[in-house]
Amino acid sequence: MAGVSEAASFLKNIEDNFLNCGICRDRYEDAKCLQCMHNFCKVCLEGLVRTKSNIKCPVCRCKQPVPSDGIAQLPSNFFLNELVREFTERGSKQEKSLKCRGCQTGERTTRCIECGVFLCEHCALTHKNIPSTSSHELMSIEDYEAAKFIDPASVEPPMYCSKHSTQPLKFYCDTCKVTICLECTALDHKITEHNYQYLEDAKADCTRELKELFAKLKLMLQQVKAVKQATQTRLQAVSSRKVSEEKKLGVLIDETIMELTRMITEDGKRLVEELRCDFDDRTLKLDTKLKELDINENYLINVVEFVEQLIREGNAAKMLSAKQGMALQMEELQTMMIYDEPVEDDKIEFKKSEDFFTDKSLGKFMCSNAANYKLHNIPTFARVNTVVRLPLQKGEQFQGTSQGVTNDDIIAVIKTPDDKIDYAKVTEGSDDTFSISYSCKVPGCHELSVWVGDKPAEGSPYAIKVVPKKGLVKNVGHDQRLGRDNIAGVALIRKRHLILCDLGNSMFHMYDLITGGEIKDMQPTISGHPCTPICVAVSARGYIFFTEYNTKLVFVCNENGKLIRCFGQGTIGEPRGIAISPINGSVYVADVLAHCIRKYREDGTYLKSFGSEGDKDGQFIHPLKVCVAKSGNIIVSELTTNRIQVFDHRETFLYKFETKDNAGFVNTDKNDNIFVGSHENGQIRKFDSLGTFMCRIDSDGDGLKEIGGGCVTDDEPCQVIVSDNDNGYIRVYSL
Repeated sequence: MAGVSEAASFLKNIEDNFLNCGICRDRYEDAKCLQCMHNFCKVCLEGLVRTKSNIKCPVCRCKQPVPSDGIAQLPSNFFLNELVREFTERGSKQEKSLKCRGCQTGERTTRCIECGVFLCEHCALTHKNIPSTSSHELMSIEDYEAAKFIDPASVEPPMYCSKHSTQPLKFYCDTCKVTICLECTALDHKITEHNYQYLEDAKADCTRELKELFAKLKLMLQQVKAVKQATQTRLQAVSSRKVSEEKKLGVLIDETIMELTRMITEDGKRLVEELRCDFDDRTLKLDTKLKELDINENYLINVVEFVEQLIREGNAAKMLSAKQGMALQMEELQTMMIYDEPVEDDKIEFKKSEDFFTDKSLGKFMCSNAANYKLHNIPTFARVNTVVRLPLQKGEQFQGTSQGVTNDDIIAVIKTPDDKIDYAKVTEGSDDTFSISYSCKVPGCHELSVWVGDKPAEGSPYAIKVVPKKGLVKNVGHDQRLGRDNIAGVALIRKRHLILCDLGNSMFHMYDLITGGEIKDMQPTISGHPCTPICVAVSARGYIFFTEYNTKLVFVCNENGKLIRCFGQGTIGEPRGIAISPINGSVYVADVLAHCIRKYREDGTYLKSFGSEGDKDGQFIHPLKVCVAKSGNIIVSELTTNRIQVFDHRETFLYKFETKDNAGFVNTDKNDNIFVGSHENGQIRKFDSLGTFMCRIDSDGDGLKEIGGGCVTDDEPCQVIVSDNDNGYIRVYSL
C-alpha cells in the first residue's frame, strides 16, 4: 500500500508542477521548446512575439530569433505533449476505469495506436470498418500495457505535420534539421534540393549521437561534481582560514592597543615628570628670590623708619653725625639688585606632536629660558650645502638691558636625520645679539638646539627642513632595463617610492626616491601572461591603477602586484594617460583613438565621457596624458599637438595654452602650478595655475633628451621626477 501511495503522490506532483505552461498557467497545448530548453504553448508564444523578430524566454530572459515560418517551425516537445495527453486521459481515475473515447459509455477494451485513443469493442469494430481508419493498428489493453512497458516508442501515436495537419510525420530533412511529412517532400523539401530519410533511419543516427552526447554529459556531470566538491572543500578551507586569521588579527589588535597604550602612558609619565621637574626648578628659584626680597624689604623698612625719625626728631648734631653712616648704607643698598625682575616666568607651553608614530612622543614642552633669548627668521626650509644665518636676540621685555651673556655661553647643536651631531657656528654681534650659522650636507629634517648658559633658547629645539639644491638632484635606476622608449608612466606611492611602468619589459619597477635604490620588480599576470603597463596612477588608499597595452583595459593591483580587478570593457578604444581626482576619487583615462576622456568610479563603474575629435576648445586630437590638480582641475595633453587644455572638476572647459612641442608628461604641484615635460626636446617647463609660463626647470647641461613620463611631489619645495628614455635615467629635479 505504501508503494501505491508513493506512486500516486509522485504522479500528482508531476501533474501539478510539470504540465502547466509558464505563460497561461494551464495545461500545455502543443508545447514548443526554445533553445534554452524551456517549454511553452504554441498559442502563448505566438501572442508573446507578435511582430517582434526575437523571442525572449519569460523564465531565463534568453533571446533567440523567430523562425522564418513562425512559431510553428519551433520544435515540438513530443514527450511533454504525450505526457499531457496521457495525464489528460487518465484524469483522477485509474486508467482501466475510463470510458470509451468514442461513445463515452462503453468500457474500453482496445487502443488505437494511430489515433492514440481507447475504444470499446463496438467502437473498435466501427473504427476498423471506416475506410479512413481501417488501416489503423488496434491493440487490446493488455497487449498495449505490455508493449508500453517493453518498448514505449512502439505504441506512441504518430505525430502530425504542423503545416499539413492531416499528414503524419514520416521523414527527417537533414538539410533543414526538421521532421516533415509526405506533402513536405513535394512542396518545401524537394528531393532535388534537400536530403531526407525515414524517421526510423534518422532515429538510429540520432540515438547514436544522443548516446555520445549522453556519455559526454555524464563525464561533464562527474567533472562538475568533482569541481563542486573541490569548491566546497576550498570554501570550508577559506572559512577556516578566515576564522584563524581573524583570531590572529584580533590578537594583533589587542597587542597593538596594549603597546600603544604602554607607549602613550610612559611618554605621558615622562612629560608629567618633565613638567614637575621644571616646575620644581622654577619654584625653588622663585622661592629663593622671594626670600631675598623679604630680607631686602625688611632692611629697607628699617632704614626708611630710621631716616624718617632722624628727620622728625634729630638736631643738627645728630643729622651730621649720622650722615657718614647713611652714605655707607646707600652704597650697600645700590649693590643689592633689588630692582631686578625675576628671571623665571610662567611661560610653559605644550606643543603636540604632528605624528605620534613617527616621533614616538605625544609632544614636548616649550619653556622660556633664563637669559630670555630667542632665535629669529627661521626659514621654512634650507638647501643642502647652503649657509644659513639666524639672529639670536633678547626678548622684547629685556631690550636695552644687559644680560651679561658672551659668546662662550651659547651652544648651538645640529642633529641630522640619522641622529649624528654637529655644531653650528656662533658669532657675537652688538647689543647682546648673536648670529647662529650652519650648513647641512644631507637633505631631511634636522633639529637645531640652542642653549644660553644652562637653559634652552625660547622655542628650542627648532625643526629645520633641509632640501636638495635647485636643479638636477640625482639620477635613479640607470641600468639596461630602462632603455629607450621603455618608461611611459611614473607615479609616487607613500610619498617616497617611485612606481615605473616598463613598457618594453612588461613589468613595474619600484625605487626609493630618497636613496635611489631599487626596492623590487613587479609583474602582474593575466591568465598566465604578463601585463604590459603604459601609464599609472595611485589612489588615496595606495592602490595602483594602470592602463594595459595588450587588453586595452584599466587594471588595479596592490603594492605587491596582485591584480584586484579590471574595467573598461566596451568603453575604451586605446587607453593611455590615467589620473585620479583628489576631490572625489574619479578615475580619468585618455582614450587616444576615441579622442575623448573617459570617467569611471574607482570600482570601475563607467560614468561618462567628455570631448570629441577636433581642434576647437573642449575637443581633442589624440589625447595622450591627463592629470588632476589639487583643486580638481583636469589637465589634458595631446599626442600630435603642443596644446594643453584645462577643465574644471565638472569637465567644463576653462582655458588652454601651448608648449614648444607635444608633452611627454603633464602634472601639478600642491599649488596647482602646471609642469609640462616635452617628449622631443626634453625640456621641463613650469606654468602657473592660469597657464602663464614661469620658468624652465632643467638646463641644457643636464643632457635631458626624451621625456616619457613624470610626476611631481607634494612637499615644499616640490620635486619633479621624469623618465629620460634616451639615456635610461629617472631624473629628479628640485625647485
